[in-house]
Amino acid sequence: MDPYPTDQQEAGEPPLPDRARAAVDPLLRAAVRTLPEATGAFCAELLGRARPGRSVGPALVLAAARAVGGLEEDALTAAASIELVYVMGLLYEDTAGLDPSARPSAPLAAGRAGEALAALAIRLVAGRSAAVGVLCDCLVERSEAGDEAAGRGALFAAACALGGVHGGAPPRITAALSAFGRAVATAAATPAAGGAAGPPRPGGAGTPPGGAPARPRPRPLVAVPPAGGGRPARGGSARYDPALEHLASAVPDPAGAADLLALYALITRGEP
Repeated sequence: MDPYPTDQQEAGEPPLPDRARAAVDPLLRAAVRTLPEATGAFCAELLGRARPGRSVGPALVLAAARAVGGLEEDALTAAASIELVYVMGLLYEDTAGLDPSARPSAPLAAGRAGEALAALAIRLVAGRSAAVGVLCDCLVERSEAGDEAAGRGALFAAACALGGVHGGAPPRITAALSAFGRAVATAAATPAAGGAAGPPRPGGAGTPPGGAPARPRPRPLVAVPPAGGGRPARGGSARYDPALEHLASAVPDPAGAADLLALYALITRGEP
């Protein structure tokens, strides 16, 4: 089996996360306008602070929907919902280190805004019970995550699963896409073999001497056998890659998986 192609983005095109953010932005703005004025203004500010280049979650949703033969427009609400969950995480990160005695109202405001964002996210996918289940599981898992890597795994798994659901994929394919998303997060948080690693940080990478957190180095994308057996091409020179095995199980056609592969390459380079 030939390796999946990984450089699918045509020259001059904006990155996939930027394109996804542009597609879901109108839905996000409309959603927060339905909130009470003070809470809505606070959430709108949060959305404005979330950099477009970080919109990996929506990009995964839309790419997964396309990969299983669905229409991107059918998955836009799901993409917006996963961005709301991501922004909710930013909100809690912003308030985690605040001194309550200095700004006693901040934790309360953050709590109300977080509840509002969660309710909006669920409302956006309310038409599909399977999607509501995926999103609720993601919210619970992220609230219980012990570190950044675990929370990102929950987010990426839910994003890919939502794309599968909204693309019309059967449960087996949706489960494989979810496993792919989680494996992508694990790959992004794992330092390259042989690299120097100090004490672990929340994102899962080590800290080198000097204090600056180590950025994970790229993990090469290689061929994996399709579900059901087979051996990698080139006499076993390929390295086993769980993310690609899950993706091959869900989307055997490399052309259909192109955008998900491009996002995998982008995420594991540490750019989002």
